[in-house]
Amino acid sequence: MKSLKKLAALLLAVMLLGALTACGGDSQPNQPAGGGNDNPQGGNQILETGLTQVAELEVAAGAEPAALEIPQLAEAADNAVLAEFNTDIQAKLTEWQQALMEGETLLVRACVLDTENYLSVLLTKEVAPNYGSDGEVYYYVYDKIVDNKMDVEYAKAWMSLSEDAIAEAVNAYMEEGQKWVSCNADAFYVDTDEKAVFLVSAKVRQEGAEDWTYIYVLKDGAIVGRLSQLVEQINQ
Repeated sequence: MKSLKKLAALLLAVMLLGALTACGGDSQPNQPAGGGNDNPQGGNQILETGLTQVAELEVAAGAEPAALEIPQLAEAADNAVLAEFNTDIQAKLTEWQQALMEGETLLVRACVLDTENYLSVLLTKEVAPNYGSDGEVYYYVYDKIVDNKMDVEYAKAWMSLSEDAIAEAVNAYMEEGQKWVSCNADAFYVDTDEKAVFLVSAKVRQEGAEDWTYIYVLKDGAIVGRLSQLVEQINQ
């Protein structure tokens, strides 16, 4: 009887071992149970923006002055707010072209997002050659509901965005070896969700390099990428 009990116990052990092996056959060593994170920063991909590039100007120092026609503004000459936007943009273009030094080239892009209640115009400015830093960005946002322009301070209040929240978002986005020296949300646009998306200018210090100025895109309290990525996505 004892020998039969030992044989039964041995057979049971073999069966249990086979079952465990079958259950674990698909597992792979050194793989986290929940899967890896391909984007550890969580913000290297720009959200869908809805922005469309409608005009571009590239002019070298010494060239004839050039204008930038933005259809959404040119076609609304009877709207005082949009006419003011257009006048300011053309004045900036003249100023920027006059300030070019020999060997420099000015590149300006105009991007537009037109929703039911808002018209947003972003103007990006780059002067080449440029080493490291992002360019500059200017905003023009028209509130169709009240027939007036919107400024960034109003947009911050609208989205309940505090200076501390901006600083925390930039700090969370810093890569190893980087730290921000100053940051400010000084431009915005209204996206297809009719939420304000902010362009945050940040002076960043990093090991072994000069301080560079980057422009980050901030939505829903988090940095989702840089302005350069935003422009690249628009042009794809």
